[in-house]
Amino acid sequence: MSIDDLPEVLTVPEVAEYLRQSRNSAYALVASGAIRSVRVGTRAIRVPKSALIEFLENGDAAQSDDASHSATPLRKEGSGHAQE
Repeated sequence: MSIDDLPEVLTVPEVAEYLRQSRNSAYALVASGAIRSVRVGTRAIRVPKSALIEFLENGDAAQSDDASHSATPLRKEGSGHAQE
């Protein structure tokens, strides 16, 4: 699945599926601020596609001053392996 095929706003389970992570891992990324999200009503959490793209390009380095908590940035789909 290409990032272009995703809807403009995703649920956390959709983010988890795209990242090939567990739902719990995706919720943890959202809770930590590594992936920006918005709350809709009192319970629903949505992730703008732009926030997922930012995470894939930058990891959570933009959200954290402590490099030890930064995720490794990933390249866009189809561009090879994770950066080292």
